Amino acid sequence: MQVQGLTVRYEADNGERCALRDVSFSINRGERLSIVGETGSGKTTLGRMLLNINDEKAITSFESININYQQQLPIRSLSELNPLRGNTFSMLFQESTLYLNPVIKCGNQILEALMLDGVFDKKAAVQMILEELEKVGFSTPDRIYNSYPNQLSGGECQRVMLVMATIRNPSLLIADEPTSSLDIASKEIILVYLQDLSISKGMSIVLISHDLSLALGHSDRILVMSKGEMVDAIDSANFNSAEKSEYTQKLFLNSKKLANSNGAANQQKVEEPFLNVTNLNIYHASSGGRTLFFNKKLHALKNATFSIQKGETLGILGESGSGKSSLAWCLAGLLKNSSGSIEFIGNEMAKGDIQMVFQNPGLALSPKQKVGKAVEEVLDANKLKYNGSYNKDQASALFDMVNLDHDLMDRLPHHLSGGEKQRVCIAKALAAKPQLIIFDEAVSSLDASIKLEILELLVSLRNKLNLTYIFISHDFSVIKFVAERVMVMHQGEIIEQNSTQQIINHQDNPVTSKLVLQS
Repeated sequence: MQVQGLTVRYEADNGERCALRDVSFSINRGERLSIVGETGSGKTTLGRMLLNINDEKAITSFESININYQQQLPIRSLSELNPLRGNTFSMLFQESTLYLNPVIKCGNQILEALMLDGVFDKKAAVQMILEELEKVGFSTPDRIYNSYPNQLSGGECQRVMLVMATIRNPSLLIADEPTSSLDIASKEIILVYLQDLSISKGMSIVLISHDLSLALGHSDRILVMSKGEMVDAIDSANFNSAEKSEYTQKLFLNSKKLANSNGAANQQKVEEPFLNVTNLNIYHASSGGRTLFFNKKLHALKNATFSIQKGETLGILGESGSGKSSLAWCLAGLLKNSSGSIEFIGNEMAKGDIQMVFQNPGLALSPKQKVGKAVEEVLDANKLKYNGSYNKDQASALFDMVNLDHDLMDRLPHHLSGGEKQRVCIAKALAAKPQLIIFDEAVSSLDASIKLEILELLVSLRNKLNLTYIFISHDFSVIKFVAERVMVMHQGEIIEQNSTQQIINHQDNPVTSKLVLQS
């Protein structure tokens, strides 16, 4: 594919915004091309344009688009791309749970995509799907095949979407942040899988990412974008010696900052008990269907016991599917425990006192509600904490706190990047003036520089407002920045609890050691 002079503008209530400005690029057959840039740089807009699935309000113009698939095909209108979706072009979206049907088992959704042309026998198609699920790191593919999306972690859903997007062997796959919600080990499995598809089947892959280090290791060529413009085009093999813009150099340095950081300074606090959890067990509904005698259940959390002090940040570290999110949902009252107890000590938890910032911000925001109104709605629901009334200035102040421009308040969620949507969710959580905030992979979709800003902000807010945090992540470099203590989870069990510094210095447990070293 060759694209020349692509410009995309969006109409909004407060004026027009240029998302892409005179962008030109090409991708060769079997090439792995990465598009890299910070949040809001236009990466996702470019990827969605290749399938003509941008917003209806997008105004698009281009000098030329040529596709050399079975023959040279000049595109006169973007609508000519529509018949290519599915067989020729496919896309793996950033927020996988938005694109999986919640009432259909994952295997049946993949099967539906594979059987569209009626070419495969159903039995052979099912076997093919199970094999592909195993290739993307599932040790029990039959469980995944028979699970509903809500029974899987965010990382597991992303891998299901990957199989669905590639099962028909498209010529071009656009992967929009396909590994942002995955632990390091699962991330490597996905990227190796994509590499194998490129080599064995000649599939062209466009990898959209905010992580320059990741792109360097898993692509042939890198396009760097900033504020809707293409600022660099560099061969990965020659990256160190190639001339680079100041922006690209800044991206590269920012990707190293978090990993090398010693973390934010934590204030010394008087120990004050806040939360005790004792022998907590959670079972999920069947992932394998009804058997002859009983319903199978997945033991997602096994006898979890721990405590948290007032004003403390507890980090929960674990691979995708280790039970981290199940624990978080239960503490927030969104999932019922099967046994065990949750006790808040010396605190009467009022409405809004427990808030959660979810892994997938697109699921937490109404698609028909402007994001400013979404924050105001939380202020209104908790107005007793604001002396019985609130005003729009307080919503604006919350946007300032999470480093969002005020002009975004009048936009709908789909007009925002993934990172911007996540910061809106953080603003919503803060609007309730909570005692406890649970962050479930809350910064996994953010680029390195914004991630660092948000983490510094969260530490500052915690110390200023005496908040208590539970911070869940598969990335130890993130946890060590914000948390005094770390709880390591593996296959539904808590296998270690220790101070962050002791985890760094003494990694006696092999699972802990692996997670720390990978980060």
